[in-house]
Amino acid sequence: MNKEQVMAAHDATTSKLSTGELEAMLVDSIIPQAVEQGATEIYPNRFVEYLKSEIDLDISAVFLGRALKNIGLIAKRGSSGSRYILPEKGDLEAWKLGIGL
Repeated sequence: MNKEQVMAAHDATTSKLSTGELEAMLVDSIIPQAVEQGATEIYPNRFVEYLKSEIDLDISAVFLGRALKNIGLIAKRGSSGSRYILPEKGDLEAWKLGIGL
């Protein structure tokens, strides 16, 4: 086992959600809803609080960040921490199709 596998196993145990399940939720509902509401980026440190309060999803920012990276979102670092750039509203379906490639 490597560090990444150990961390993924810990996150899956803590959140009761596998990496694949989280990624599917992000692609199928969470990201599309965020884009439809006008979001252009996600800050994992703040977004985990939103997920906890809105859909009772208790995950760490690190777990969320890894999942966002795995589904193909581009990470940018700044003074407020890492952020992930969301696809534009018109590109959402094409982005979703690109996930499985």
